[in-house]
Amino acid sequence: MNGKYVIALYLRLSLEDDGLSESESIANQRSLLNHYIKNCDEFAGCKVLEFMDDGYTGTNFNRPAVTDMLNQVKDGKINCVVVKDFSRFGRNHIEVGDYIEQIFPFLGVRFISVNNNFDSKNHNMQAGTLDIAFTNLIYDYYSKDISKKVTSAKQAKMRKGDYMSSTAFYGYRKMQNNKNRLEIDPLAAEYVRKVFALCLEGKSTGTIARELNSQNIPTPLVYKRSIGYNRKWNIVNNTNHWTRAMVLKLLREERYIGITISGKTKASKVGSKQNVKQLRSEWIAVHNTHEPIVSNEVFDKAQQILGLPSERMAFRAKEHLFSGKLICGHCNHVMRGRYDKERPYFFCETVKVRKSKCATEKIYEDTLGEIVLASVVKYSEIALCADNILQQRKSNADERIIKIVDDISSLRTEIEKVKSTKVALYENYKEGTLTKDMYLDERSRSDNSITKMASDIVKMESEIEAIQDETNSNNFVDSFKKHLHIGALTPQLVSELVSAIKIYDNDTIEIIWNFEDDFQRVLQLFMTEQRVSA
Repeated sequence: MNGKYVIALYLRLSLEDDGLSESESIANQRSLLNHYIKNCDEFAGCKVLEFMDDGYTGTNFNRPAVTDMLNQVKDGKINCVVVKDFSRFGRNHIEVGDYIEQIFPFLGVRFISVNNNFDSKNHNMQAGTLDIAFTNLIYDYYSKDISKKVTSAKQAKMRKGDYMSSTAFYGYRKMQNNKNRLEIDPLAAEYVRKVFALCLEGKSTGTIARELNSQNIPTPLVYKRSIGYNRKWNIVNNTNHWTRAMVLKLLREERYIGITISGKTKASKVGSKQNVKQLRSEWIAVHNTHEPIVSNEVFDKAQQILGLPSERMAFRAKEHLFSGKLICGHCNHVMRGRYDKERPYFFCETVKVRKSKCATEKIYEDTLGEIVLASVVKYSEIALCADNILQQRKSNADERIIKIVDDISSLRTEIEKVKSTKVALYENYKEGTLTKDMYLDERSRSDNSITKMASDIVKMESEIEAIQDETNSNNFVDSFKKHLHIGALTPQLVSELVSAIKIYDNDTIEIIWNFEDDFQRVLQLFMTEQRVSA
C-alpha cells in the first residue's frame, strides 16, 4: 500500500438539508469523492478514511465527525483532507479560511475541494487568499439565506396539512410510521370528550374545572409527563390542576374536529429563535388531516354555549408592572390578571377550581404599585446609608492595605536576611569557628524565625482579602441607591429589583428582592458598625 497519504473524505448533511435523503445527498458526496480519488494516480493504494456528520449545521465546527477528523489531523494520522466543496467543510468563512490558509499548511496537510477546483498542493496561498475568502464569504451568507428556503419548505408542508410540532397536543399522538401525522390517543381523547360533554350539559368552565380536579383527571401537562414528556410549566409540587382558562382553551380548540392549524407564530427575523404571534388571518388551516375527537355538531354547540369572548371576561395578554412576579403565597401559582378598564386587579384562580387556603380577595394593581414603590424608596435609603459606610470603609481599607503590604514586604526582606545568616552559619561551622551543637542550635532558631514570619505573611494576605471582601461592590447597593427619588414604577424597574411578590390572605404581602445575598451583607455591615460604635 502506498504510504504517502492517509486521506480523509469528509461528508456533511446539513440541518438545512433535512428534506434530502441519504441517497440524495451523502451518497452523492461519497460517490463524487471516491470517483475523484480513484481517478487520481498519486492516490493509488493510499489509505482512505471516511468521516460523516449527518444533520449538523456548517456554521460552526461543533460536529462530532469533523472534530474526530481534526484531532487525527493534529495527531499526524491524516495528511490529506478531501471535501466536495468548501461549504461541506464549513460555512463560517473566517474559521474555514484559518484552516485552509494557516492550520493545514502548518501541519503539512493537503486540502482538496473538488467542486471548487482547489488543491493546496498546487495553489499559491497568497495569490489565492482573496478568492478563497470571497468564496467562503458567499457560503457564510448562503447559510443565512438558506434558512429562508427552509421556511418556505416548512410552509409548503404546512399547506399540505403536515403536523410540524415536536409533540402531539392533548388527545392525540404521532403516528409511528409518519411523524407529520396524528392519530387519536384513546385515553386522553376520552378526557377531551368528557370536557365537551360537560359543556353541552350547560356547566360553566369553572364548574368543569372543579369536576375534573375532583375526579383527578390529568391536565395536559400531567398527562404528557406520565408518558415521558417534560417541559417547564407553572406548577405546584410537580402537580398541575385544571383552571377555567385551561378548560376554555380546550373547548375552543378547532384541531379536535380534524383541522391542522399551523403558522400561529413565526421568527421575528431570519435566523432568530424569537417568535412573534401572527394574526388569525395568516394562520394555515387544513381540514380533514386527522380523525376528529368530537364532531362538528358537538364543537359548534359548545361554541354557541360559550359565546363570543367579551372584554369583561377576557384575560388579555397585556404586560403589566408585575408580569410573572405575582405568586399566591399558599399554592405558589402565578396569579391571574383581569384588566378592568377602570382598575386592573389580580386574583388566585386556584380557589375557584379546587379546595385551598388561597386568598379570595382581589389585589388591585394600583394598590400593589404604591406598596412596592414605597418599599423601593425605603430600600433605596438603606442602600444609600450602606454606600456611605462602604465608601468610608474603602477609604480606610486602602490605608490599611498599604500598611499591611509594607509589613509583608518588610517580613520578606527579613526572611532573606535570616536565610543569608543561615548560609553564614554553615560557613562558620565548616571553618570550625562554630561547634556542631552551636551550629544546629542557631540554625534551628533561624528556621523557627522563618516559619513564624512566613505564617505571619499568610495571615496578612488573608487579612487583605477580608478587607477587599468588605469593600467589594454590592449589587443591592448599586441597584437601589439610584432610586431614592423615583416617582413611579416601570416594568423594567420591577424586573431589575423584584424577584417575586407573594400574596397571602389577611392583607399580607411578601416582596422577594433580587440580590438577596448582597442585602444580607448589608445587614451584617450595619451590625458590625453598631458593635464598633458601642
